[in-house]
Amino acid sequence: MTTPSDPLSTTLTATTTTDDPPPLNAYLIPLDLENPGERAILHAQRQICGWGADKIPAWRAQALRGDRSFFWVTIPSASASATTTATSPHAPTDPNVPTNDPERARRRAREVTLLSSALAPLPARAAQPDAPLLVGHIALDRVDVFDPPDARLTTPDGRLLTLTSLFILPAFASQGLGRYAVRCVERLAAERGATAVSLSTLCEKYHDGGSEDMRALWRRIGRAQPGRGNVGWYVDVGYVVVAQDVPRYWNAWEQGGSEGKWWDATFLVKQLR
Repeated sequence: MTTPSDPLSTTLTATTTTDDPPPLNAYLIPLDLENPGERAILHAQRQICGWGADKIPAWRAQALRGDRSFFWVTIPSASASATTTATSPHAPTDPNVPTNDPERARRRAREVTLLSSALAPLPARAAQPDAPLLVGHIALDRVDVFDPPDARLTTPDGRLLTLTSLFILPAFASQGLGRYAVRCVERLAAERGATAVSLSTLCEKYHDGGSEDMRALWRRIGRAQPGRGNVGWYVDVGYVVVAQDVPRYWNAWEQGGSEGKWWDATFLVKQLR
């Protein structure tokens, strides 16, 4: 779906132009949250991600207000990369989990089921007859979607926008798609008059030294825990830490949702040229 403030032609032009050639012939196209098929694919991808599947209704409302520009990260369905990866779409398993662990087997079986929905071509659109493969997504927000919103991440005049919801399917990680998607969204933000882009991510302390909460999360997802968090990656692409230890994410993975605690976030900002 498009809105008067976010016409399809503008977003397609803005998000397919970068200084470097896109990896895997990738490009970004607007994500239509009014399309049930696209919502289903997004839901499956967020389940693999491990968080955010429950936020899709809020994201949909945000997009309808014109406060969220949401994009699929796509590659051509017929490309060699898509064909090769689709035949073995799994991320590495955790070597510390015994191969005969029935819980691990259950999680892996669930991931196979999710991948059948998450690694999917774009549902039919008149403007996209080639049905590109949807390998991830990213958003640019005018208003922080968290309740209450944090004024350090956006400004009412649109000069500071916030990058959110970046996810690339594990089988396509480490191929430059995340970096490409971030560059595209930064370019779009600058074209819309923003002078800076912000983001929030889990504090590195949950990775450094080994957090039991983090280990439990990755055990639940059924994949190997990354050696580090996202802060260093964002610093590498030009973001600067502006706040740390901000209570932000509700951790109820182990408690079933009724009880839990806040996980802390790091806020980062990048000035746009």
